[in-house]
Amino acid sequence: MARPLRIEFPGAWYHVMNRARRREKLFLDDGDRTLFLKVLEASNKLFHVEVHAYVLMSNHYHLLLHTPKPNLARCMRHINGVFTQKINKKYKTDGQIFRGRYKSILVDAEEYLLEIVRYIHRNPLKKGLVTEPGDYKWSSHRVYMGKTGKPGWMVLDDVMSRFGEHESDARGALAAFVAKEVPKDLSDKLESVKWPAVLGGKVFREKVKGFIKGRKIDLSELSGHRKEIIDIENDMSKLDTLAERVKEKLSARRRNMATRKAFIYIMRRYYGLSLREIGERVGGLTYSAVSKEYKRSDDEIRGKKGCYDEAVKALKDLKSQIKI
Repeated sequence: MARPLRIEFPGAWYHVMNRARRREKLFLDDGDRTLFLKVLEASNKLFHVEVHAYVLMSNHYHLLLHTPKPNLARCMRHINGVFTQKINKKYKTDGQIFRGRYKSILVDAEEYLLEIVRYIHRNPLKKGLVTEPGDYKWSSHRVYMGKTGKPGWMVLDDVMSRFGEHESDARGALAAFVAKEVPKDLSDKLESVKWPAVLGGKVFREKVKGFIKGRKIDLSELSGHRKEIIDIENDMSKLDTLAERVKEKLSARRRNMATRKAFIYIMRRYYGLSLREIGERVGGLTYSAVSKEYKRSDDEIRGKKGCYDEAVKALKDLKSQIKI
């Protein structure tokens, strides 16, 4: 069976799900769920992927994600891989805990954003675990309803703004919306064994096809994400140009560690490259060495010392709008 199509571009929205292998439980206790949320938090910091909704069931999870950068695959490899490592370490086991690759649907936010939120938040209700969506502890619906504090890695504004300008009014309208059933045609699609690659109307699908074929399109029209027309290949070419400059500096001044640390930080933090990919770009470093360099650079940049000035200069070279 062919693998499902993965479509990535800046500003894309996705409904993501994965479940445990062999009908086993994915989360054995609340500690496991806490571990997963910590992995989500780390992924948000590392890949800048926004979490807009989640629910953690006993044998699977659902996420609504927004990707300012086209890096869903890298982010999900990190989430599933790190969580697997942590669970194996906790229970002194080894091997896979997921049934397979995660499932994802590229979502037309203008048409389906709220429906996906409703579907995710109604999962515990549909399974008979609670009588009210807000009663389930491991769902972001409690966050939206103000029953628990908002984690720094969660984004609420995109959903709440669609229900009203004032927080109290928006919460009431959202609660009333989630209380109603998900339309059956959508529910059937999301509960089928094979998910569609794209969830959206004809116009949205045509623009996605255009993107896949390599044409530049107006992403603000496609996703509702306000950006100029972006050429991903050109963006990555700038990145590779910077890599060549860094190599030249390192060969000219072998002990210029600030330059290398700044480069590693940008590759990892803003472009989501794997440790191995970064190592290849800086002259053959091992992934463990890259990991150590990244941790040092992160500390220095947070403290605005060491490689901080080099990182700022490199980002300006890339004409990036991201601020450290």
